[in-house]
Amino acid sequence: MSIPVLNLNKFDNDYIDFVNAKMMPYNIMKGIDYYKRPYFCIKYTANDNINVVTLFQRYTNNINDWRGCGHYNNSGFFDTSSCSIDWTCLNQLVSGNEVTVVKYDTPFILKLQNS
Repeated sequence: MSIPVLNLNKFDNDYIDFVNAKMMPYNIMKGIDYYKRPYFCIKYTANDNINVVTLFQRYTNNINDWRGCGHYNNSGFFDTSSCSIDWTCLNQLVSGNEVTVVKYDTPFILKLQNS
């Protein structure tokens, strides 16, 4: 799978939480930030509401510590401020599968957003 590059300019802090759907011509994009950390942005829907989550390597020299964030990730899925990244669910989503997740007793259907 070839993943297009999303180039981001230098930003004010060490979180890449500002990426929104309009910035993403493709539903999955990648890049290397100012601090030389890899990141992936994923545009998806949760019950038909568009969300963007950015997953990034938290520290330059630690490939095992990743975070999820995004002001445009309204569903909260994959956001590590409230939970850990569900890598199994994420793998299913980026593989093009619909994923049903229950949060607060409410089922959510997650799928990649068509670009």
